Amino acid sequence: MKKNKKMGRDRKAQIQMTETVAILFIFFVLLTFGIVFYYQFQKSSLQNKQEEIFQRQAIEKTTQVLFLPELSCTKGEGESEDFCFDILKLNQAEELLKIDYYYQIFGFATITVEQVFPDEQDFSGDESSSPKIWPVYDREKKDAEGNVIWERKEETRFVVTLKDESQGKAEYKVGVVTVGVYQ
Repeated sequence: MKKNKKMGRDRKAQIQMTETVAILFIFFVLLTFGIVFYYQFQKSSLQNKQEEIFQRQAIEKTTQVLFLPELSCTKGEGESEDFCFDILKLNQAEELLKIDYYYQIFGFATITVEQVFPDEQDFSGDESSSPKIWPVYDREKKDAEGNVIWERKEETRFVVTLKDESQGKAEYKVGVVTVGVYQ
């Protein structure tokens, strides 16, 4: 009888031990699912934050270009006109902005200004004439061999006035500034 009671207790203890192991197994499975879910959530959140920062940098660089004194139109006493680029300055901008100082401001970016109105072909009648485009700044992300290594490019556009004083009097045109930032 004692042996029977002892076997009953052993069996009961074995069942309790199996239950405990099963509960611990389920607990760790649930814990693993929780950790994986949290990791995926954080990863997604981090990617969204990086995207937001990248877009903010693109907008900041566009704003810096719009107020760059090296390109801005000026009134008689040196006061600059808002959102206006001088075409005479644009013609020299690409050479001027190759200095390392501008790399500190713009980093890896491409900046172009395109005249969109009046269309030059309206006056010449030549359908094949292309719109006037000024490359202002161009520095792509490249490796030591010169291969392009950027992952993506974020472009922002802004409408500006183009002031042409090459004929002696001010003539205003409409242009679009395109700032492409590389990641």
